[in-house]
Amino acid sequence: MQPSNDYLFDSPEDFNNEEELINRIKSAKEYVENSLTYLYIDFIEETVLLCADSGYNEDGLKLSNAVLEVLPFNADFWQYKGIFCNNLFNFEEAYVCFNKAISFNPNDIETLLNKAISEENLELFSEAITTLRTAQVIEPYNEEI
Repeated sequence: MQPSNDYLFDSPEDFNNEEELINRIKSAKEYVENSLTYLYIDFIEETVLLCADSGYNEDGLKLSNAVLEVLPFNADFWQYKGIFCNNLFNFEEAYVCFNKAISFNPNDIETLLNKAISEENLELFSEAITTLRTAQVIEPYNEEI
């Protein structure tokens, strides 16, 4: 396998062909199966983000899990895994993933917001408020909070 046109798109907005996405997912899975996860981590991360944008939650979750086997301390991939778990209605696991991501990067606003969503889905309302307040302390002028 050689990288070819896999890296030739500029942004997720430019990438809207479902067939191309399916081919990217297939390539990313092949990299994982051939123990090339670390070597192609950027390609896999782009593919995971495209999976999230396009609703390919199961594929994104599998790729996130594969990366976490190689890079277990990567806060971004714990967050991605949490997002996919939330999208798949596995709120308990999402909550665990977001807490793990926060343990590695405690000031990440996006992760804190996603954690609050999980807490709300789990009906942990006071915890969700506390999480949002924490995010607000970190970035008081963030309009998403």
